Amino acid sequence: MPVGASANWQTVTVGQAKIPVIAFRCRLCSKPIKKRFAEIDGHCIDCPGKVGFGHDGIAAAWSLTVYLDSHPDFPSTGVVRASKNDHGLTVEMMRAAAKEMTKNWPWNSWQPDVIVPCPSSKVRTFPRSFALGAGVSEVLQRPLADMLVRSPAVAPRSSLTGKRPASSFEDLHDQACIEAQGVLAGHNVLLVDDLLTTGVTSAASAMVLRQAGAGDIRLLTFARYTDKHNLEGYCD
Repeated sequence: MPVGASANWQTVTVGQAKIPVIAFRCRLCSKPIKKRFAEIDGHCIDCPGKVGFGHDGIAAAWSLTVYLDSHPDFPSTGVVRASKNDHGLTVEMMRAAAKEMTKNWPWNSWQPDVIVPCPSSKVRTFPRSFALGAGVSEVLQRPLADMLVRSPAVAPRSSLTGKRPASSFEDLHDQACIEAQGVLAGHNVLLVDDLLTTGVTSAASAMVLRQAGAGDIRLLTFARYTDKHNLEGYCD
C-alpha cells in the first residue's frame, strides 16, 4: 500500500498518476487531520496564530492532495515536480483540483469574482502562473487575472536555502517580494498555486491583493505539504 494511503482511498487521475484525495482536512489551511478532529471543530493544531491566514489575509484554503518531500515516488509528489516545466500537466492538475473542490464546495455561498495565480519563478521554461490559473478558470467559469509578479531582484523561495515561515506580516515581503499589476475593486479572489508549504508566498500574494483592493481571498492549491506519513484519514 502506498505511503499514507488508507485501505479505501479515493483517487483522481492526473497525467498517468492516480492521485490520492485528502479525506479530512483543516477548514482553514487544508492540512490533513484525523477524522475525530474534523468532526469536532475541523481545525488543525497549527492554525491558531498562523501568519497570513484569517480575516486580514487568506480566509481559507483548500488542497486536493498531499505532497511528501521525502517520498519522490509518491504519486502527487511526482506530479508536482513534473509539472514545474510542463504547461499541459500544470493546467491538468489545477483543473482536477478545481473539479474535486466543486463536488463538495467548501465555502457555502462564497464565490470568486476572479481567479488570480500566485507568481511563479521567471526561470521556468514557460509562463507557469498563467497555466496555474487557466485550469481553474476553465472549470469555475470565472475570469483569470494573471496580475502578480515577483520583484526581479528577488530569487524565488524554491531557490533559497534556510527556508523559514514568516513570523509576522511585516516579514512577508522580506521573504517573497511580490508586486500587483492591476486593481481589484472589492472583488472576491480565488488565489491559486500548485503547492502550499509554509504559506509565505500565498500570504504575501494575499497582502498585495488587499493593497490592490481585493475583498475576500481564498486559496486553492493542488497539494498541501506534509511530513506525516501514516496519519489516519490521510486519504479515504
